[in-house]
Amino acid sequence: MHLLQRTMLYNPVSKFPMHETVVACILVSCKAVDTPKRVREIISTAHKLKSNQPGFVPLTPSQVDEIKMSVISLERQILETVGFDFRIRIPHQYIVKLCKTLGVSDIMVGKISWVVATDSFMTDAPMKYPAHTIALSCIILSAKLKELKSIFPIDSDKLLSPRRVVNQCLTDILDFYINYLQTSQLRALSSSPEFNLSLLSVPTFMNIRMAISRELSKIRAPEPDPATFNGLQIRDPKESDIGTVRYVLNWELEHVKGELIS
Repeated sequence: MHLLQRTMLYNPVSKFPMHETVVACILVSCKAVDTPKRVREIISTAHKLKSNQPGFVPLTPSQVDEIKMSVISLERQILETVGFDFRIRIPHQYIVKLCKTLGVSDIMVGKISWVVATDSFMTDAPMKYPAHTIALSCIILSAKLKELKSIFPIDSDKLLSPRRVVNQCLTDILDFYINYLQTSQLRALSSSPEFNLSLLSVPTFMNIRMAISRELSKIRAPEPDPATFNGLQIRDPKESDIGTVRYVLNWELEHVKGELIS
């Protein structure tokens, strides 16, 4: 999903057929984690999932070959887009560590956090916030859903996640649940007796969202000090007479706000 988001961020959607692009992203992801899969296998599985209905007709060998050529071409474009950089950290690997650090006593909070972290890839959060911040946001939301109050208040600064950034990440995830709860993984698993999420409803997420919005309105972003700024400037006059433009993610904006030049 992260590869798909990065690909669509830098390329026009009209030139990338979604079905083949998803297959190509899965193919690249499998290679990146050393679990390579055959292209034909991924294509056939994707077609079966897409056409899982009465009267399903499998692809012919010629159709598979045609899609395969398209997928291989898209694979090259995806690799060029991401610059062959596969240093992707996902929030799941931080959830267990943070649960232990925070002293989470309810194991279900960790399990729900895992599902929420998966749902976070349906938002722009992985493109805007570091993985450990997303993981902390998922744990906070899960604790609120399970009414676990023992871990609060949380000193997020000690976990290298400013409270304002955590709240912004939470709003992105909450907006997804408010608008698309029925299609989320959390809703699909909530019917299980193991999860027992009695508070899982849109009004619940809206109430949490409003509380976070009120808190965000009281927190001002720190103003950067140009005298002590040591980062890379958005426009560097040393590179050319016009300046070099550098795109930044939202969570970096506070560090370079003083460098913005209209």
